[in-house]
Amino acid sequence: MNEQQNECKPGNNRTIISFIKRIAVLILVFLVFYYLLNNIISNWIQVKNFSWRPNFIFLSVATLLEIFIQFGGVFVWKKLITSLGGDITYRRCLKIWFTSALGRYLPGKAWQMVGMIWLLSKQGISSEISVTASIFVQLYSLIPGLVIGMFSIIFLIPIFNITWTVLILIILIIFTISFAHPKVIGKITEYLAKKRGKQITLSGISLFSSFIYILTYFGYWIIRGLAFFFFIKAWLSVPSDIVFLLISIFTASYVSGLLFLLAPGGIGVREGIMQKLLEEVFKNSAKIAAGITSAVSILNRIWLTLIEMICLLISIALNWGIDEKRKT
Repeated sequence: MNEQQNECKPGNNRTIISFIKRIAVLILVFLVFYYLLNNIISNWIQVKNFSWRPNFIFLSVATLLEIFIQFGGVFVWKKLITSLGGDITYRRCLKIWFTSALGRYLPGKAWQMVGMIWLLSKQGISSEISVTASIFVQLYSLIPGLVIGMFSIIFLIPIFNITWTVLILIILIIFTISFAHPKVIGKITEYLAKKRGKQITLSGISLFSSFIYILTYFGYWIIRGLAFFFFIKAWLSVPSDIVFLLISIFTASYVSGLLFLLAPGGIGVREGIMQKLLEEVFKNSAKIAAGITSAVSILNRIWLTLIEMICLLISIALNWGIDEKRKT
């Protein structure tokens, strides 16, 4: 009798652990959507009283550009994973990226990374590869982001001394490039992996490929900025000759939100900087009503959040057949 009870215990334990995991996942999903919907609703309350009449052609162009570059960004991330020795399909990367991206709306900056590592581990990708690929994505995107974003800050905010600002920018870029060098980040990641009894090689990432990745992210920010330009044109009458300035404003505000570690998803920081810079652009414009820049900044947040939801749904649809086969 005792032997039979002992034989049942491992199975019972696995059942209990599995049940606890499912409850934890459900709670996490609930929290993610709670904070996400709370973010959308609170932002909408601030702008719902404005009289909005969008140009749907410009809004459609902006949406298509943003979706395109979101998927392009995942492709770069996938290339980095495979360069580090990971074996995963692009379709699976899409679902993992956009699912884990929901974690950025939870308080604390680590949730997206934790979700990404967990979901990649289910595909056989080690945490060392997951973390290293994520670090490279951040570093490669940060360099062009700083360069493009700093243009609007220097141009629009007179309190910044141009000489000192450019000098600080150069120092930041040199530091970031130095840290992003394969030999530097390679030594760090290899050391950390060995401490955990693991191995990782960065032989697939060379100095030349790092340069190509950085150039790619220049294009990434420019296309995202173009999407923002058409988004602005959908709501406001703005001249086309300030397109690069608006690209720079979007990049500066987005990168600032990423760097400010205390704000989930850069909420508040991104909108505040975007509003300030847009106010400087349109302060002498008789066509742009006072306070409209604040509303547009908030509306941009809602729009980008909805696009992330669309991208997530598309990625789920692309993986639907694969997931169904796994269940059967």
